[in-house]
Amino acid sequence: MSQVSMQEIVSKLGLRGGNNKGEYTEYFCPVHDNNSPDLQVYNNDFCCWSGDGATGGNAVSLLMHVKQMSDVSQAMTWLEDNFPDKSFTEVDEETVNRRKQTREVLNDATKLAHQHLKKQHEELYEFLKEYRSFTDETMQDARIGFMSKNIAETLEQRYDRQSLVDSGLFYEKDGEIVCQMYKRVIFPYTRGDNTLYMIGGVPKDEAPEPYAEMLTESNAKYKKLNTTEYNEHIVYRFTDDDEQDDTVIVTEGVTDAISAHQAGYNVSSPVTVQYSDDDIERVCNQAKRYDKVYICMDADEAGQKGARKTAHELAQSGIEARLVQLEDGDLDDYTSREDYDLEELLDDAERYIDVLDNRLADASRDDVDEIKETIWEAIQTWSDARQIRVLKNLSDGTKRENKNQFEEWCSTTEQTEQTEQTERVNQQKESARTQNQGKNNHLEKLASQDVNRSQRLTGEVNGNYFLTAWFTDQGLEKPAIVTSNDKVAYIKHKLSEKQRQIGDEMELSDEQKQKYDYWYADVDGHEVKFKHEVPKQSKEAVHNLDNHLLKYVIGEKELRSGEEIYDDAKDVLSDYWTHYHDEWYDVSIAYDMHTFLLSKLGYTVYILLKGREQTGKTTWQKVNSHLNYNGCFAGNLSPATAVRYAHSYFATLHQDEMEKQSEQRINQMQGLYNTGQRKGGVYNITNTDASTNVADQIQEIQSFCSKSMSVNDIYGFADSFMSRNVILKTVKTKETGLKDPDSMSNEEYMKLKDLQAEMAYYMLKNHKDVLDTIDDVRHEIDDTARDEDKMALFKGIVRHFKDEEIASKVEERLRDSKRMQEVNKVGERVTLIFEEIKSQFMEDDEKLIQIRASHLKHHVNDELNLSEDAEYKATSKSVIKKLKEYDIMRRTDQKVKDSSGYTAIEIELKQFLDACDRADMSRIYEDLVKDNPANTSSSNRDVDSDADEKSTDDDAKNVCAQDTSIDKPAQSAQSAQSAQSSDADYPSTRQIKRRLEKWQNDSDKDTDDGVAVTELEEYFIDVYSDHERVREQFKEQKDRKPSNYTGVKSLLDDGEAFEPKNGNIKLL
Repeated sequence: MSQVSMQEIVSKLGLRGGNNKGEYTEYFCPVHDNNSPDLQVYNNDFCCWSGDGATGGNAVSLLMHVKQMSDVSQAMTWLEDNFPDKSFTEVDEETVNRRKQTREVLNDATKLAHQHLKKQHEELYEFLKEYRSFTDETMQDARIGFMSKNIAETLEQRYDRQSLVDSGLFYEKDGEIVCQMYKRVIFPYTRGDNTLYMIGGVPKDEAPEPYAEMLTESNAKYKKLNTTEYNEHIVYRFTDDDEQDDTVIVTEGVTDAISAHQAGYNVSSPVTVQYSDDDIERVCNQAKRYDKVYICMDADEAGQKGARKTAHELAQSGIEARLVQLEDGDLDDYTSREDYDLEELLDDAERYIDVLDNRLADASRDDVDEIKETIWEAIQTWSDARQIRVLKNLSDGTKRENKNQFEEWCSTTEQTEQTEQTERVNQQKESARTQNQGKNNHLEKLASQDVNRSQRLTGEVNGNYFLTAWFTDQGLEKPAIVTSNDKVAYIKHKLSEKQRQIGDEMELSDEQKQKYDYWYADVDGHEVKFKHEVPKQSKEAVHNLDNHLLKYVIGEKELRSGEEIYDDAKDVLSDYWTHYHDEWYDVSIAYDMHTFLLSKLGYTVYILLKGREQTGKTTWQKVNSHLNYNGCFAGNLSPATAVRYAHSYFATLHQDEMEKQSEQRINQMQGLYNTGQRKGGVYNITNTDASTNVADQIQEIQSFCSKSMSVNDIYGFADSFMSRNVILKTVKTKETGLKDPDSMSNEEYMKLKDLQAEMAYYMLKNHKDVLDTIDDVRHEIDDTARDEDKMALFKGIVRHFKDEEIASKVEERLRDSKRMQEVNKVGERVTLIFEEIKSQFMEDDEKLIQIRASHLKHHVNDELNLSEDAEYKATSKSVIKKLKEYDIMRRTDQKVKDSSGYTAIEIELKQFLDACDRADMSRIYEDLVKDNPANTSSSNRDVDSDADEKSTDDDAKNVCAQDTSIDKPAQSAQSAQSAQSSDADYPSTRQIKRRLEKWQNDSDKDTDDGVAVTELEEYFIDVYSDHERVREQFKEQKDRKPSNYTGVKSLLDDGEAFEPKNGNIKLL
């Protein structure tokens, strides 16, 4: 016989209302007949707010309250009559009275302790206010009190011993009664006017005498009531109509909860990191009523572990919580320090799933499976739609050999490319047979049919790898596949074939049309079914495989060794494009080679070419598009065009000048690129013209393909997007003899087509060996998932075609590039912050301004079109971090209150100009100086004046102890002025010195000297690459020491450096 529940009693009573608030349900109280739902019913108790004061209790108390019964026996009779088939715990009059008396004891203790603290222990009261920065209103709301000897004695006089012990506030020892909370600051857990529970804290050591010396029998930070059957341990919480009704903060400590309440937020706290199952259930019930749930535990290891556990439990209940990260201490410390402004802290909170995703992206091989299992446990009870969204957006931290488990998880929510694997189909088939054996022959018949996995334009058939090409036969192009065992099969449309077979006089049914509407190729009686329509003809912008490939298939041309093909490809690229680091040629050719293996690899790595105008970015893309699988260079592709090339041709896309597109298009392109890095990636578009059926309007575009993009700078691109790229920094050159890809002769074009075909055929025949080498490298390195993909791919391919020495150099070049990107990245966000501060200086025309971090945050997000839910939105905390990082905020006293009482940052113009100078924000600096020339006196910035010319010469002498200029020509005043004008973009003396000082400082700190040298070398070459004199001197240096020349490193080893303006080399 089941137990009667509170909900069943409520239903039988026929209460009006039933508005579910998560932790409780609101009803209209029939006793008071108010116009508001003042009766709150919880799982095991209730509270009525109508009348003169709050009334509450358990199920029997609710029944007696609603029915206005005078004794318990009436309630028992009613329960027996209305629930004859249910059991219930019989409650006698004594039990009800003892519970009522318990509540009276706790209510009285709360009232007396609070009044006593405020009036009799004023010094302690003021200390608690000051120490915690609590207001009088907060102290009153929380009913904080002090349990003195007088209060304990008063309670002993007012109540009998049994009532005091039942309350848990007192206990018996050696025949005496002892107060559990004696000499403690008490924090009552209330519901309305009733205290249901309380804890007591020891006064802090910093408290005034005699409170600092008070000791208790327990050294515990907090002491709880003794648990009895007459009191109830509930979750500590504060809710208020004036607070943010869509947000709740779950805290660890009671003072944390009170601080969050004072800051204007609803709070919930079991006052422990070791939550019991009942605690979790209570927190979950309360959290369900809020849109935003934040978990803020202490910054120590125990607190953070507890926060993750709580978030995991909430996630399993369908609640997506955000984790707040404190730098140190607890929330109470933070609010006291930051004047109860939690906006910045909550802005930086991360969703629990995002925290796990970040761990997955950075995980080592050994940790990936455990993190994936944790994610799946967290979302297992979520709806299919929510699960799909999470799984699609996860960073794929899986390795090639460990993907099956993750793919099986995905299969529970959505049929994707991975879920169509044979093993999964067989499992479903066997399960269906077991469940339906002897019951449903039709289902068994369906289950016995094999599911033919559809593929892209490359894939596998009968154990052989294939590529799709377009062959021309008497002027007519036809798509066909070529397999690694030299089979060739044309691609056909099954529906068109069926229609031809039955003739024009007959028409297929709609069901038959749907069944046969697919493209396929027949290889030895086995159909290769394609995911989408295969274009009958290639596009001019797509450099597809063609008849040149057949020359190798039929043996008309002999396939050379891999190293010969690889070296030939490098030579071809160097005919059109140049770079001073030879490893970037290896990276480029390895990138070309991998485009023929995407279906086998299961992922790709993007190349992002970054450089100034005329540095060869476009040339690199044009040339390599001839050597890729279905390489496509179409200039500044629109997102709509890009997705169609990716979908229809599995094209290797080369996007030129990406940052010059509109913000909307850039966001769309980043979305396409983010979804298209791994096999099975799709980009959903909506076509309302396609059908009146909503489901048919959603079209899945296959976005997985190789890609490169060129930009002048990387500002404005999300970190999640940048992490998918290898950044190749291009350089200016005046090297003569380079070919122009736009002026390619027919002979040169045919040479490229033949080389592309030979590369493709080599990869067809040797794909297993190449993949094995990549896997060997993967097991040798220990990087985060995405970095491991990059290193294994490029190093593995180079090792296959060349040797370990060259492969290791490529790895080091990639690592140098990554480290330099992390060290030297100045994002668009920083520029926007500088620009906005400049605007306020110019608008206010003052030398001292106050600006809020929240204002800068909103400005950055508005300019970058980042919503509140955007994963990489700017926050107040991140803005302040940038202000400190770029020396705009150097002192803690710069954080002040503005005229409206909000926290703001105070910035002096002189200090800001210096920060601009340090960050090389020359345009912003000049705008401020031009707007008010007097500002120049407040900065040490170099200016073009007679005095500065002398300063420049003096600085040069400081850098150069002895002048050993190489053929330094004499200049007239006129030529010097001309040279100065032409070299306007060259760095100033101070900037040169700063670069050298940074290099020296990095070396002194025992950092990676190779990184610092590489950075300095690339800086000098990039800046002076168009300077005739510098190029000649590099050549002279290299000619003098061809055996051990290493660019700038050789110059620095010999004690030589650049002189600014004219670029001469001088001996230090």
